[in-house]
Amino acid sequence: MKRKHLLTAAVFLALIFGLSLVNLLTPDRAFSEMENKYLQQRPKLTLERLFNGKFTAEAEKYVTDQFPGRDAFIGVKTQSEYLLGKRDTNGVYFAKDGYLIEKHPVLDPQAEKNIPRLTAFVNEAAEELGAEHVRVLIAPTAGELLRDKLPAYAPEFSQEALFEQIRREIPQECWVELLPAFREAAARGDQLYYRTDHHWTTQGAYLAYVQWCRSLGLEPETDFEVRAVSDAFYGTIYSKARLSDTQPDTIHAYFPQEPRDYRLEFDLGKEGLEGLYDERYLSKKDKYSYFLGGNHAVTVITGPEKNGKALLLVKDSYAHSIAPFLADEYEQVILLDLRYYNGSLKSFREEHPATDIMVLYNAVTFCEDVGVLKMTS
Repeated sequence: MKRKHLLTAAVFLALIFGLSLVNLLTPDRAFSEMENKYLQQRPKLTLERLFNGKFTAEAEKYVTDQFPGRDAFIGVKTQSEYLLGKRDTNGVYFAKDGYLIEKHPVLDPQAEKNIPRLTAFVNEAAEELGAEHVRVLIAPTAGELLRDKLPAYAPEFSQEALFEQIRREIPQECWVELLPAFREAAARGDQLYYRTDHHWTTQGAYLAYVQWCRSLGLEPETDFEVRAVSDAFYGTIYSKARLSDTQPDTIHAYFPQEPRDYRLEFDLGKEGLEGLYDERYLSKKDKYSYFLGGNHAVTVITGPEKNGKALLLVKDSYAHSIAPFLADEYEQVILLDLRYYNGSLKSFREEHPATDIMVLYNAVTFCEDVGVLKMTS
């Protein structure tokens, strides 16, 4: 018996030593393409950081992020839990019809701070520009629209209640109602969300564009050539819950029948791109960044229209696939992502005046993003 315990201890110690050695010999990764995120680097040890807890927190995240074989381990863990009958893992539901849907059982506490900041900004902008020039789109996510595909009794917070609270506190015409049209389209079987990613599909983005046009009394563009630009898209949710038999998503793009010239400028002139799409991303894991070249603090779309109209679009990444539809209505569309922009929205508006404003977030990001606080800072 004693020999058995010694053998067990020796194997355990050898495993710990081996993993530690591999970790020391393996260069730290700066970025995980599979998870589409930057990884924690080795934390700096100082007495101040040790006593205020920052070193401990970063060290724990560092060990998790730089764990040898992390990507393979996540896949094995997910597959094992699924085979054992679990219907959620790592904040993701295994839903019907091959959908992986993020788990958000309760409203994030940050929402209590974000809602008044949004409504204050919208009311101020409507008073300044006129309510007819301000629109708010808070997009429902798959967790709300596809509740029938979730596991039985899976809890999800009510996005409909969130929408109603916001709608009551801003001018009526500023609110663009998406939920009824989305429910109707989902009931028809339209695929409004990717199965492996948290974004809406281009079809979902187009439907939101149609509702926006109707709120303004505009006729939506309908003359497009729809192309499948990739049939090998595995999105951000798949990175959290990788099942071996998960089928990839297809990304579609809508191209006007009459070609138009657009230019993208990122972060106020640091770099640019001809056109609205960055085809380099189609050969990478983060294929959704094909739309507008991915996340930037500031993205400016300049098109052929010369009507003196400029749209300030305060947004998250849901806006990237709807922006190509909006671009035809304006001489310039300025996309501002408060998650990456370090200044205040007020000062940005003074430096970059716009005739119209749109706020576009998906419901989950709006509730969680502390960047929303910058709307009135």
